[in-house]
Amino acid sequence: MSSGSTPRAATVRSWQSHPAGTASADRRKVTEMAKKKSKKKDKKTKKSKKK
Repeated sequence: MSSGSTPRAATVRSWQSHPAGTASADRRKVTEMAKKKSKKKDKKTKKSKKK
């Protein structure tokens, strides 16, 4: 179990030591979600224009 717990601690330490990396990953997720939302909005606007 100790061998399995050590890699987890290392990953946590790396994330804490590199906050910028985690922030960039979060930003990527946010941008991807925003793009998906914008695409959905575009489809809705097109439908409304047809009406």
